[in-house]
Amino acid sequence: MNKSILAILLSVFLLLIFSVMFWLSLSFAPLARYFPMFISGIGMLMTAGYTFVQLRDLIRRKKYGTSVADEEFQSEYDIPVTHHIKVAALNFLWVVGFFILIFLLGFKVAVAIFIAVFLKTRTDFSWYKVVFGVIIMVGFLHIFGDVMSLKFPEGLLQIPLLR
Repeated sequence: MNKSILAILLSVFLLLIFSVMFWLSLSFAPLARYFPMFISGIGMLMTAGYTFVQLRDLIRRKKYGTSVADEEFQSEYDIPVTHHIKVAALNFLWVVGFFILIFLLGFKVAVAIFIAVFLKTRTDFSWYKVVFGVIIMVGFLHIFGDVMSLKFPEGLLQIPLLR
Protein backbone atom coordinates (compact mmCIF):
# COMPACT_ATOMS: atom_id res chain seq x y z
CA MET A 1 0.00 0.00 0.00
CA ASN A 2 1.56 3.33 -0.98
CA LYS A 3 1.71 6.44 1.16
CA SER A 4 -1.03 8.27 -0.74
CA ILE A 5 -3.55 5.57 0.06
CA LEU A 6 -2.42 5.47 3.70
CA ALA A 7 -2.85 9.26 3.91
CA ILE A 8 -6.37 8.95 2.49
CA LEU A 9 -7.24 6.21 4.98
CA LEU A 10 -5.95 8.36 7.84
CA SER A 11 -8.05 11.32 6.65
CA VAL A 12 -11.16 9.14 6.41
CA PHE A 13 -10.47 7.85 9.93
CA LEU A 14 -10.14 11.43 11.23
CA LEU A 15 -13.33 12.38 9.42
CA LEU A 16 -15.08 9.51 11.20
CA ILE A 17 -13.72 10.67 14.58
CA PHE A 18 -14.88 14.26 14.02
CA SER A 19 -18.29 13.01 12.87
CA VAL A 20 -18.71 10.90 16.00
CA MET A 21 -17.63 13.87 18.14
CA PHE A 22 -20.25 16.05 16.44
CA TRP A 23 -22.94 13.41 16.92
CA LEU A 24 -22.05 12.92 20.60
CA SER A 25 -22.08 16.67 21.24
CA LEU A 26 -25.76 16.77 20.25
CA SER A 27 -26.58 14.99 23.52
CA PHE A 28 -24.95 17.71 25.66
CA ALA A 29 -26.86 20.48 27.39
CA PRO A 30 -27.63 23.37 25.00
CA LEU A 31 -24.95 25.70 26.35
CA ALA A 32 -22.33 22.95 26.68
CA ARG A 33 -22.69 21.68 23.12
CA TYR A 34 -21.49 24.79 21.25
CA PHE A 35 -17.76 24.32 21.73
CA PRO A 36 -17.55 20.59 20.82
CA MET A 37 -19.95 21.12 17.91
CA PHE A 38 -17.87 24.02 16.60
CA ILE A 39 -14.54 22.19 16.89
CA SER A 40 -15.83 18.93 15.44
CA GLY A 41 -17.73 20.75 12.67
CA ILE A 42 -14.63 22.67 11.59
CA GLY A 43 -12.61 19.45 11.84
CA MET A 44 -15.14 17.62 9.65
CA LEU A 45 -15.09 20.37 7.01
CA MET A 46 -11.30 20.60 6.89
CA THR A 47 -10.78 16.83 6.89
CA ALA A 48 -13.43 16.32 4.21
CA GLY A 49 -11.78 18.97 2.03
CA TYR A 50 -8.34 17.47 2.52
CA THR A 51 -9.65 13.96 1.78
CA PHE A 52 -11.29 15.25 -1.41
CA VAL A 53 -8.03 16.87 -2.57
CA GLN A 54 -6.06 13.69 -1.82
CA LEU A 55 -8.55 11.51 -3.71
CA ARG A 56 -8.57 13.90 -6.68
CA ASP A 57 -4.76 13.88 -6.83
CA LEU A 58 -4.62 10.09 -6.56
CA ILE A 59 -7.15 9.69 -9.37
CA ARG A 60 -5.25 12.16 -11.57
CA ARG A 61 -1.97 10.35 -10.96
CA LYS A 62 -3.50 6.99 -11.81
CA LYS A 63 -5.24 8.36 -14.89
CA TYR A 64 -2.50 10.54 -16.37
CA GLY A 65 0.62 9.03 -14.82
CA THR A 66 3.19 10.95 -12.84
CA SER A 67 4.33 14.39 -13.80
CA VAL A 68 7.22 16.58 -12.66
CA ALA A 69 4.99 18.16 -10.01
CA ASP A 70 3.96 14.73 -8.76
CA GLU A 71 7.58 13.62 -8.51
CA GLU A 72 8.34 16.71 -6.42
CA PHE A 73 5.35 15.89 -4.22
CA GLN A 74 6.51 12.32 -3.76
CA SER A 75 10.08 13.40 -2.97
CA GLU A 76 8.88 14.91 0.30
CA TYR A 77 9.01 11.37 1.68
CA ASP A 78 12.73 11.21 0.90
CA ILE A 79 13.55 13.84 3.55
CA PRO A 80 15.87 12.41 6.23
CA VAL A 81 14.33 11.40 9.55
CA THR A 82 16.61 13.80 11.43
CA HIS A 83 14.94 16.71 9.66
CA HIS A 84 11.50 15.45 10.72
CA ILE A 85 12.74 15.17 14.32
CA LYS A 86 14.05 18.75 14.23
CA VAL A 87 10.74 20.02 12.85
CA ALA A 88 8.77 18.09 15.47
CA ALA A 89 11.02 19.42 18.27
CA LEU A 90 10.60 22.99 17.01
CA ASN A 91 6.81 22.61 16.86
CA PHE A 92 6.83 21.12 20.36
CA LEU A 93 8.78 24.17 21.58
CA TRP A 94 6.16 26.46 20.04
CA VAL A 95 3.45 24.66 22.02
CA VAL A 96 5.48 24.76 25.25
CA GLY A 97 6.09 28.48 24.72
CA PHE A 98 2.37 29.03 24.26
CA PHE A 99 1.59 27.26 27.53
CA ILE A 100 4.24 29.29 29.34
CA LEU A 101 2.68 32.48 27.98
CA ILE A 102 -0.75 31.33 29.20
CA PHE A 103 0.69 30.59 32.64
CA LEU A 104 2.42 33.96 32.90
CA LEU A 105 0.10 36.39 31.10
CA GLY A 106 -3.30 34.72 30.79
CA PHE A 107 -5.08 33.12 27.86
CA LYS A 108 -6.22 36.09 25.78
CA VAL A 109 -2.91 37.94 26.05
CA ALA A 110 -1.02 34.71 25.31
CA VAL A 111 -3.13 34.11 22.20
CA ALA A 112 -2.48 37.65 20.95
CA ILE A 113 1.28 37.42 21.50
CA PHE A 114 1.55 33.87 20.18
CA ILE A 115 -0.44 34.57 17.01
CA ALA A 116 1.57 37.73 16.31
CA VAL A 117 4.97 36.10 16.84
CA PHE A 118 4.01 32.92 15.02
CA LEU A 119 2.58 34.68 11.98
CA LYS A 120 5.51 37.09 11.73
CA THR A 121 8.25 34.46 12.13
CA ARG A 122 6.78 31.42 10.42
CA THR A 123 4.97 33.08 7.50
CA ASP A 124 5.74 35.89 5.12
CA PHE A 125 2.76 37.96 6.32
CA SER A 126 3.10 41.72 6.45
CA TRP A 127 2.51 43.51 9.74
CA TYR A 128 -0.91 44.56 8.47
CA LYS A 129 -1.98 40.92 8.06
CA VAL A 130 -0.46 39.94 11.40
CA VAL A 131 -2.32 42.69 13.27
CA PHE A 132 -5.53 41.86 11.41
CA GLY A 133 -5.16 38.17 12.37
CA VAL A 134 -4.56 39.02 16.02
CA ILE A 135 -7.59 41.34 16.12
CA ILE A 136 -9.81 38.70 14.52
CA MET A 137 -8.63 35.96 16.90
CA VAL A 138 -8.87 38.02 20.09
CA GLY A 139 -12.25 39.39 18.99
CA PHE A 140 -13.48 35.87 18.32
CA LEU A 141 -12.29 34.75 21.77
CA HIS A 142 -13.95 37.74 23.42
CA ILE A 143 -17.30 37.18 21.68
CA PHE A 144 -17.13 33.41 22.18
CA GLY A 145 -16.30 33.89 25.87
CA ASP A 146 -19.20 36.31 26.37
CA VAL A 147 -21.75 34.11 24.57
CA MET A 148 -20.79 31.02 26.56
CA SER A 149 -19.88 32.86 29.80
CA LEU A 150 -16.40 31.37 29.74
CA LYS A 151 -13.72 32.41 32.19
CA PHE A 152 -10.37 32.11 30.46
CA PRO A 153 -7.29 31.38 32.59
CA GLU A 154 -5.68 34.40 34.23
CA GLY A 155 -1.92 34.74 34.21
CA LEU A 156 0.48 34.64 37.10
CA LEU A 157 1.57 38.20 36.29
CA GLN A 158 -1.27 40.65 36.80
CA ILE A 159 -0.72 43.43 34.26
CA PRO A 160 -3.67 45.87 34.49
CA LEU A 161 -3.22 47.33 31.00
CA LEU A 162 -3.54 43.92 29.39
CA ARG A 163 -6.83 42.91 31.05
